[in-house]
Amino acid sequence: MIEFFTFSEANRIVITFILGICALTQTLAIVLNFYRRSLTAPRAFESLFEISILFEILIFSFLHGQVVNGYINGFVVAAGYENIRIAVFIMIMILVLVVCIFTRRIAPLSVVPASVISLPIVENLLGRAFPWFFVAVLIFFLIRSIKICITSVIAINTRISASSVMHAIDTLHTGVLFCENDGYTLLSNYQMQKLMIAITGRIFRNAIQFYEMLVSDQYESRYKKAELDGQMIYLLPDGTAWMFTKTDIPFRMKNYVHISVADVSGHWNLTTRLQQQNQKLRRKKDELTKTIANLHIFSKEREIENARMRAHDILGQRLTVLLRTIQDENNIDYDLLTSLSKGLLDELKAEKSETRPYDELESIQQIFAAIGVDINVEGQLPDNVEHAGLFVDIIRESSTNAARHGFASKINVVTEATEDAYNLTITNNGHTTTVPITPGGGIGVMRKKVNAQGGNLDIRQHPLFTVSVVLPGGDQYE
Repeated sequence: MIEFFTFSEANRIVITFILGICALTQTLAIVLNFYRRSLTAPRAFESLFEISILFEILIFSFLHGQVVNGYINGFVVAAGYENIRIAVFIMIMILVLVVCIFTRRIAPLSVVPASVISLPIVENLLGRAFPWFFVAVLIFFLIRSIKICITSVIAINTRISASSVMHAIDTLHTGVLFCENDGYTLLSNYQMQKLMIAITGRIFRNAIQFYEMLVSDQYESRYKKAELDGQMIYLLPDGTAWMFTKTDIPFRMKNYVHISVADVSGHWNLTTRLQQQNQKLRRKKDELTKTIANLHIFSKEREIENARMRAHDILGQRLTVLLRTIQDENNIDYDLLTSLSKGLLDELKAEKSETRPYDELESIQQIFAAIGVDINVEGQLPDNVEHAGLFVDIIRESSTNAARHGFASKINVVTEATEDAYNLTITNNGHTTTVPITPGGGIGVMRKKVNAQGGNLDIRQHPLFTVSVVLPGGDQYE
């Protein structure tokens, strides 16, 4: 160690600093290495081996301390500690062999060359080079202890232990609780305790008592109960939904109870929306059923009304012809009567769409011409078949009424298409009256049909009896 006296003060301070850091990191390595593994015979010898290395570092510290103390006091001190240095070296050699045998690794043998430097005989052999080997061994021990510390920390963070299992359970979003058969709680994670407080306002030590109170709805003011997939769920004020389950776990001749609670908020929200949609669909179904029933009734009523109107038009038209014939002639023409009655039933049964509006209008003109009633038509019927048919029906009804009630001999029909409407005007030269006319079944039905098409039907009695009809449409049908 005499060679250290040739070092500068700064170098001696650096070596002192390295010795302190080396002793600190080796101590930390001993603690972490002991904590990372369970205590077994091989692990116990590994810990003793690391402790022997700490002793070696302390011996190096004593030797360097002598040098520093001699430099301060102004005299050279012999190295000393020969017996302790040899004893620590022998202990290290024994522990190295034991650890290598137990662990079946040769890495611990790397400590042997470093420990040899501390022997007095090696110090004498190295001479002036000894300080440099001394510093190199310190750096080796420092690097080795730092590596052990890092490896131990990684192993501690990644190993499965009771604390790590508890930490993992506490971080679960699912509530977990294990208890004995009498309710004594063995394990309860943070989520379960949080739900206990949310539902009951306190934490239960007896898990069975908590579950029975939950089922009995003693704290129902703090939650709402619902059913999901045959299981009871509890709806909390914060909008979350939780499902509690209780399971018995037999283990080693004893029975334990596992109570778990799962967050089913997402599933519940989807189920709720699905139920709402099902309710809407059922309401729509009921509305559709009623609509179909009403449509059936409405269709039936409309068909009956159309049949009644057609019978009214056809019979009214033929009866009008018959009455005019009887009134105008002394002798009844039986051939005419036969022609009026022939094909009556077939015409009543025939579909209205089987005859084109123009053909039907021409037939009306011919029938009324046979009794001396001239129907003069100016203009064209609408291109829309439905509107044209409606105009023909109105012309038939108006002509029948004019011939039968007003004894008219001339009927003028004018149709005109404007930009957005069709106009129909019917006048006759029959007798008029000052008494207001009450529309009968024929005119009343015609007015309903016109109103259904968005149009309007108007009757004027003076100066001529006039029927005016306006239907929306006009030139857009042309």
